[in-house]
Amino acid sequence: MFLTRMGWIAGLSMILAAATGGWATAGQPADDGDQLRASLVRSQQRNKELEAREAKLTKDVSALAEQLRTVEARLRELAKPTETSPNPVSGPTPNSEVAQAASKLADQLRKRPIRPPTARAGLFLLDTVTGQVKRIADEPDAGLANLGSPSWSRDGTRIFFDATPGTDYGSSRLKVIDMTEEGPKLSDLGPGNVPSLSPDGRTLAIMDNPGGSISVMRTDGTGRRRAGPYGRPSWSPDGRQILVASIRNPCTVWLVSPEGDLERPVQGEGQNLYLTPSWVDEVTLVAVIGPDLPGTMIALLDITEPSEAKVKEVLWKRGRELNVMPSCPIYSAETRQLVFAGANPEGMSALYSLRRGQAGPPKRVEPDANDKNLIDLAGSPDGRYILFCSDRL
Repeated sequence: MFLTRMGWIAGLSMILAAATGGWATAGQPADDGDQLRASLVRSQQRNKELEAREAKLTKDVSALAEQLRTVEARLRELAKPTETSPNPVSGPTPNSEVAQAASKLADQLRKRPIRPPTARAGLFLLDTVTGQVKRIADEPDAGLANLGSPSWSRDGTRIFFDATPGTDYGSSRLKVIDMTEEGPKLSDLGPGNVPSLSPDGRTLAIMDNPGGSISVMRTDGTGRRRAGPYGRPSWSPDGRQILVASIRNPCTVWLVSPEGDLERPVQGEGQNLYLTPSWVDEVTLVAVIGPDLPGTMIALLDITEPSEAKVKEVLWKRGRELNVMPSCPIYSAETRQLVFAGANPEGMSALYSLRRGQAGPPKRVEPDANDKNLIDLAGSPDGRYILFCSDRL
């Protein structure tokens, strides 16, 4: 019994020793267990701190990633080029600064035209809002009495044209009228015809009569080089290609690259193109088309695939209500207005206008005006003004 009781006491002592965290054996102090427990507690505490730090870092990284995504999206948005709607119904919203510049230059020229009038082809300005027509330039230099091929810069501050002595087109000069605080300023840009300024304002495309081609050059006349076949050039709104139309009716039309390494014909199935098509937007032309002269019409052409040009909409068709041969159509997506020159069977020409969607035939802009020669229409960038050339007195 005594031995049994002693064994039970020894076992209880072992249990108590284990419960208190250690064994008191020979060579191992009793406080080693305390040290181990303290070390374990410290390790657990450090793990908790590390886990908290890791959670906070993960949260911060996620927030930073979200901020980066927001910044990247904003940068992509800012990097996008300004888009213009290919839809000729609505079109891009007119730029108020461009409209103001075009109006200011037009007003300067109405008040102070370049040179007095002569009995030769002068440069005229039509205000489509008021219907008023004003001669703005004549014979900029002695002998250069036939003016033609006007075009407006995209910012509305410059008007380009050519001036020729009689019919000697090899001696034509390129001219530009600049808007200044003192009034319109006339400058000479060297030899050439049919100037068309690139959208960025750095390069001119011209018809090079001596070279038998179109050329591109800097606006100071330097760096001239061939860019395409002979014809009337017109720079696309996005600056990526140049429209070239031959000078005969029906006309042959190409799209060429400014670098001169690509020429693509513009063709519509069963339709001829007549003088002179012009740009509406990057993939749309307004053009006189038809199987023959009596069947001509003015239409919007989709030239996404130039060799398979498609009619998007017929704006007007020659008929009994108005039997004139149309030429040089200008259509503004901003104003939804078509303006063109129309020659009657007697060969006299007048300006006509048509608001897209209006009922009835186009209306004469000037009820009493008849011109023997009325050519080369060009619109201002905001669509309000039309430049044209005429031999009227």
